[in-house]
Amino acid sequence: MRAPTPLPRVPAPSRAHFDEAYFAPGVPVVFTDMAARWPAIERWSDAYLCERFGDSQIPVMQLDRGEMRHDEHGIIYEPQTYATFLESRESPEGPMAYLSIRPQTWCPWVFEDIIEPPYMQGATWWDARLWSGVPGIASPLHREISHNLHTQVSGRKRFILWHPSQTKKLYPHGLFTTTPNYAHVDPNNYDIGRYPRFRDAVGFSCVLEPGETIFVPRAWWHHVTVVDSGLSFNHWWTQGLSGAIPKAAAIYKWIRRIPP
Repeated sequence: MRAPTPLPRVPAPSRAHFDEAYFAPGVPVVFTDMAARWPAIERWSDAYLCERFGDSQIPVMQLDRGEMRHDEHGIIYEPQTYATFLESRESPEGPMAYLSIRPQTWCPWVFEDIIEPPYMQGATWWDARLWSGVPGIASPLHREISHNLHTQVSGRKRFILWHPSQTKKLYPHGLFTTTPNYAHVDPNNYDIGRYPRFRDAVGFSCVLEPGETIFVPRAWWHHVTVVDSGLSFNHWWTQGLSGAIPKAAAIYKWIRRIPP
C-alpha cells in the first residue's frame, strides 16, 4: 500500500460551500469545528452513558482479539447492559466487544446532546450510530451507499480512505455474500503475495481528534482503527432519488437475516 495522503482539515463551511466543494464532487474532508456546540462534547463519558442506559439490554458487537466475529448471517451481536459491556470489552488477548447501536431504537435520548449537521437538511433517508470502543479495534475495510459524517466525541480514530476507482485493488467481497460492501484486504495486516494489487492502492488518511468530523462520500472505501478509548457518533444520509437505495438494502438484509 502506498503511503496515504493526509486529508485536509478545515473549519465547517456553509451549506452552499459544502455542496459545491465536497458533496457534489464527492471529496472527503475533516471539519475541525462542526460539533463544537454539541452538548455531547462536554457531557459524554462511560459513566454518563452507564447512568443513562441503566439496566437496558443493548446489542453489543462481539470480537475475537479485536476482529469482528461473523457467522452465516453477518456480524455477531449479544445483548448486554452498558455496564456489562464496559467490564467485558477488554481482555489479555485483546478487545472483546464493540458498541455500535442505532440511537433511534436503543437510546433516542442521545439526540438531546447532538445538533443535526446542516448538510443533511432535505435528506430523503438517514440513519445514525453511537460507537464506543477501545484501542486495537479495527473495522473491516468497507464502503457504504450513503454519505457519512462521523464525529469523534472523545478519544481518537484513524481513518484510511480509498476512492471508488481503487476498488479492484482492494479485493471486494462478492455481491451475493452477507457482506457485499466489505473487502478482503486488511490494511493493518495484509498479505501482499495474496493481494498484490493492493501494493498500488492510493489512499487518504487522518487521525480524527475529539470534536472533529470526517466527511466520507458514498462509495468511498474506508478502514477505521480505534487509537484511544472513546465515543463517537455518525450520521449517514442520502439526497434525492438515491434515498431508495439504502431502503432497498435494508429489505435485502431483512430477507437474508443480516443484522442492520
